[in-house]
Amino acid sequence: MHIWHHAKALPNKYGVNYGISLSLWDYLFKTAYIPKNGRDEALGFAGDDQFPKTFLKQVIYPFKK
Repeated sequence: MHIWHHAKALPNKYGVNYGISLSLWDYLFKTAYIPKNGRDEALGFAGDDQFPKTFLKQVIYPFKK
């Protein structure tokens, strides 16, 4: 269920499926999301092809600009 937390198209702007091992919290806070067709759901975010590929560059990315 948590894998859909990383889907490119989310049903709301705040995110979904925060619970990694216990989805009960998502049901309580109404952040549970299970797409009707969960197969082959695109993961990532807009512009992820422009995002740095190495770990170190990803760590310093938020501090640039």
